[in-house]
Amino acid sequence: MKKWIALSVLLAVAACSKPVQVPTEAEFEATPKMLSDWMQKCTKGEYSNLGIEEQSKMCGSAQAASNALLQKARAKQNAKLFQ
Repeated sequence: MKKWIALSVLLAVAACSKPVQVPTEAEFEATPKMLSDWMQKCTKGEYSNLGIEEQSKMCGSAQAASNALLQKARAKQNAKLFQ
């Protein structure tokens, strides 16, 4: 009986939880602090142990934004070399 009560409570809690809203690439680029925090979750935190497909959904836009910011920084650095 106790197992059924525990199971029903667990199912009720799971049903009430809201899905995580993943920020877009543009939102990540606009707020580098959020990007840094999200990348920590993807590499060492709560999203690091997900399967490949689920991790791609949760971390894909963060990785794309990180790559875009890195490319912009490199472009600025290279532009200074040619001035």
